[in-house]
Amino acid sequence: MDRREALRRVGMIMGGAVSLPLASSVLSGCQTAPSTASAYTLQTLTSDQDELVATIAELIIPTTDTPGAKAALVNEYVDIVLTDYMTEEQRTQFVAGLGEADAVAQAAHGSSFVDCTEEQQIALLTEMENEAYDSQGENPHFFMMMKQMTLTGYYTSEIGATQELMYVHEAGVYRPDIPYSEIGKAYS
Repeated sequence: MDRREALRRVGMIMGGAVSLPLASSVLSGCQTAPSTASAYTLQTLTSDQDELVATIAELIIPTTDTPGAKAALVNEYVDIVLTDYMTEEQRTQFVAGLGEADAVAQAAHGSSFVDCTEEQQIALLTEMENEAYDSQGENPHFFMMMKQMTLTGYYTSEIGATQELMYVHEAGVYRPDIPYSEIGKAYS
């Protein structure tokens, strides 16, 4: 399968909501290897921005019976996408969105987004999501960029693929009819 066909299929799978830089990062195999916190060096984000990205990502995909976005190192994935696949304009827009999220939290609750309670954080993200759906601009809203990168980073990570989606590798075997009752989760 060539890259164009792969991109078309990814777009169909995700309902056409995949942006070109994000699809490019997925198709080129952009992955973060399991690592310790000190093994990865931030390239675009500052440490405060990285912490904010990790906090928002964990709110989008929290830890439940499976690990959440923080455990899947989605924040590192976001930094890689921002550095290697987004244009300067998109990077600037994303970083400005992070700053705006902090400014709104500061105005509403007198503390940074990361220092707010989980209920306050969820309320702020809900407001951002509603604003994103209401805006019909040419550029995607920060929250939609963040949500898209979180979902892609999580479900293309080892944790997302093997623990959440229950990926089972069977080389050379095609089993088209796997009963859901056998696996109990989405199968990838």
